[in-house]
Amino acid sequence: MLLKTGGYRAGFRLSLTLRAGMAAIAVLALSTPLWGQDSHYWTLTYGARASLLGGALIGSVMDLSATYYNPGALPLTEDLDVVMTSTVFNYPNVWMKDIGGTDIDIRSSNLNQVPIVVAGMFKVDWHGSNRLGYSVLTRHRVRLDFYGSVVQGVYDLPDTIDLSAFAGDLNLNEELSETWVGLCWARRLRSGIGFGLTAYGTFRNHDASLGVSTQALDQRGNLACTQDIGYYRYSDYGILVKMGVSFGFQGISCGLTLTTPNLSVYSDAKVGTNHTKAGYETGDPPNRGDYMAVRYQEGLKAHHKMPLSLGAGANYSLDNTSLHFSVEYFFPVDEYDVISAGDFVGQTHGDTLSQGVTHAARGVLNFGLGIEQTLGEDVKAYASFSTDFSSKRRDVQTNLSVSDWDIYSIMIGSTFRVMKARFTLGLGLGWGSELRGSGEPVAIGGDEGASLIREASFKYRMYKFVLGFSF
Repeated sequence: MLLKTGGYRAGFRLSLTLRAGMAAIAVLALSTPLWGQDSHYWTLTYGARASLLGGALIGSVMDLSATYYNPGALPLTEDLDVVMTSTVFNYPNVWMKDIGGTDIDIRSSNLNQVPIVVAGMFKVDWHGSNRLGYSVLTRHRVRLDFYGSVVQGVYDLPDTIDLSAFAGDLNLNEELSETWVGLCWARRLRSGIGFGLTAYGTFRNHDASLGVSTQALDQRGNLACTQDIGYYRYSDYGILVKMGVSFGFQGISCGLTLTTPNLSVYSDAKVGTNHTKAGYETGDPPNRGDYMAVRYQEGLKAHHKMPLSLGAGANYSLDNTSLHFSVEYFFPVDEYDVISAGDFVGQTHGDTLSQGVTHAARGVLNFGLGIEQTLGEDVKAYASFSTDFSSKRRDVQTNLSVSDWDIYSIMIGSTFRVMKARFTLGLGLGWGSELRGSGEPVAIGGDEGASLIREASFKYRMYKFVLGFSF
């Protein structure tokens, strides 16, 4: 929730120290683990083979990942494994440059294991060429956990500032998890043509909070304090459908998919704001500006809109080499209220503040290109390149998306058999374009915490290790 309260300054030039002190807080805070893309659609891939091919499987699915990538390919695949699972280990690195308008650059990194997908087939004796499968996949996962503090005495502060002590704390937390659980039905329409659909139940939980507090003491013993805290928490459970048609011919296959927006079935949300300052002077001539605006709300409704998307893909095979290409367009989402909390009036000055959480997304066109090379009866090698452009709207003010960098990824790896099990090993690198922060990338607290990130630029690297097996 974004607080619009107007500017303020301390009578003893606290505003200058506040900027320098909060930049130091950010340096400490951002040295803690960070990972996750909250505005990307192709960050995660589903299935070991899909990971090695960069998700470029819409027109060439040959395993249980068809339940997600193209349900229409399921009845065209003759030798399906009973169960498929894979795990990706991510090692992300995010550089934050020029924090708070300074020349400070910092890096955050940590190693994470991401559960991606489990898929399987039901053994049902149906008349005809019907198939029934299932899949459980992680669609989004984000974790941010920043904390930092700074304490400065008179010897640490510039001589031009009439302070004897300054302290500050910053705490930024975000956790987003979204899981899809799907039941897939598919049927062969005629030789080389299949149609299928997967009905998914979507389970999204999203928590975020940003708190900034400062304390300053001048040489005359005057004390000024601020507390700027905002948080939201919501759950949104719904349903959507992914449909696909697949065509297979001699040496060539292609496919088309459509994924519907989600329909919300159940939701619950809460929001909170605590914006307080004491000991400040505002105006010219200065007047005492103690301020309080506090409100907490529970039992609210929420809805996170997922975009309509259309995908297409093709595969061409010649001798021992196969080329794979996929493209998917995610339609834009106009600005809307994720949580409709309404406005409220502060307890002191009568200012109107908003607690609503909003979101918007721009249209995104992602593509992937992969090469599959057969080296032997049970060994294949893979290489791929794919894009994952950010859907963050940089021209509007939104509260959910933080990451606004576009990602490019390469993968290499191999699959091989050991007895009846198929194993996959792969390595990958993803890198993001360096973009100057814009708009309100963090708008769940007050102006000071948001402006630190707004004035910074970002650089992104992701190292991946893929381990998969099926039997």
